[in-house]
This record gives sequence, C-alpha cells and structure tokens, in this order.
Amino acid sequence: MNYETSVKADTTEPMTTDRYGAVVDDEQPKSRKKTAIIVGAIILALLLLAGAYFAIPAGDPAGADDGESQAPVVTVIAPGQTSVSGTIEVPGQIAARRAMPVGVAGEGGRVVSVPVAAGEWV
Repeated sequence: MNYETSVKADTTEPMTTDRYGAVVDDEQPKSRKKTAIIVGAIILALLLLAGAYFAIPAGDPAGADDGESQAPVVTVIAPGQTSVSGTIEVPGQIAARRAMPVGVAGEGGRVVSVPVAAGEWV
C-alpha cells in the first residue's frame, strides 16, 4: 500500500506541523505570545508600583513630642583597668551539663594520678 506522507493545502501559505505531524494553527501561538506579554507587563507594572510605594515616603515626618521634653541623662565613664579585691566562697558541687567521656579518641588511656586535694585551688 502506498500512503501519502505529506499534507497539501489549497493555499500557497506554508503550514506548520507539530512533532507528530498534525497541522498547527498559526494563530494560536501568536495569541499565547500576546497573552504572555500582557501578563508579564502587568506583573512588571505591579512590581514597579510596589517598589514606588515602599521607596517614596508618605506623609509628614514624625517630629518631637512637644518641644518641652527634656533630653535623656547620659553618664560617661572612662574605660580603664582596676584590680578587684575580695573573695567569694560558695558552697556546692560542680557538675557538667552534659556527660562527656574523658580520654583521647582512638588510643584510650587511664588516669594515673590526680595531684589535687579536695578544697584546693585549681
């Protein structure tokens, strides 16, 4: 059987086909393109309006309350070094927030001695 694989038109205008060989109307892509351009223009206009809304200040700037209010009092000191004398003694126990293993990862080891007695400064 001999099938004809081409499409012939009555006019001399070229016809557009999709990848399956179906004839595509040339007006449809143009209308989609116009619609996409119009939607893009509307979105751009909205973005410009939103930018102008936030960029341009509105109304009068806020002034002072009544002009009779007093400025806040500020204390200025010069930085320097001083020694702190005194001792604070607090009874209690020191404990870790999280339990952590003591030692070196991989090799391991053991504590041979602790050269500190209870109550000594460390």
